[in-house]
Formats: sequence, structure tokens, C-alpha cells
Amino acid sequence: MKPRADHGGRALEGSFSGLKVVGALLVMGTLYCCLAASPRQKKSPPPPDYALVTGSVFNPQGGLVSNATVEVHEVNGHHRHWEAMTDEMGEFFVQVPPGKADYQVRASASGYVPDQQVVHVTADERETIFLHLARKR
Repeated sequence: MKPRADHGGRALEGSFSGLKVVGALLVMGTLYCCLAASPRQKKSPPPPDYALVTGSVFNPQGGLVSNATVEVHEVNGHHRHWEAMTDEMGEFFVQVPPGKADYQVRASASGYVPDQQVVHVTADERETIFLHLARKR
């Protein structure tokens, strides 16, 4: 059998090539829409340029002490100093430089014997401590 080579075959062949182009355009358009609608990858935020020393100050009965003075002294290195007050919930936070350092944290309030602890910071982290004040005699 001989292949048909009439006008109808050539027309049919041309329409197939046109369908291939249309199909390719549909696939490309669908891919573009999917990529455009997909969530973009977010860049991670830069690391903080500080570490946090946080904590709470308690009285002898276990209650939180508001308006206590908290002093933070760098033990090694630059010997820097920061000061904060506890809030109404007896909590405090102090931003210190990131990196390895030891800090002496001292809490005091009127009518109480101060308490202190040393905190070791190694990076841009958060260190939490609890200080307990005793009643003056």
C-alpha cells in the first residue's frame, strides 16, 4: 500500500504541527503560572548583633520583686557594665555583645540582701537566670 499524498494529508500534517506549538505554549504557560504562584524562598534574617541576659528576681516568699536594680558586669574582656530594672512581673533583660564572655549579674532592692550569679554567654544566645533576695535583718 502506498502512503496517501493528497492535499488532505498535508493539511492534516500541518494542523498537527500547529497543535504541537499550541500544546508547548500551554505547558510553558502552566509551568510559569505554577512557579509564579509558588511561595518564594525567604532569606533567613541576619543573626542578632547581641545576646540576651534575662531573668526574674524573687523575694524570700517566692514572690516576684518589681523595681529591683539589676547590674550586669562583664567579668573578662572589656569590663563593660549595664543596668536594668525589673518590670512589674519581676523580670529583666539586658542586651550584651554576642560572643564568649562571663557576666556577673547582681540584683538588689530596698530592704533585701542582694543576690548575684555569673552567667556564661558563648554566642548570640539567651541566658536566663533566677535571683533570690533575702530579707535584711
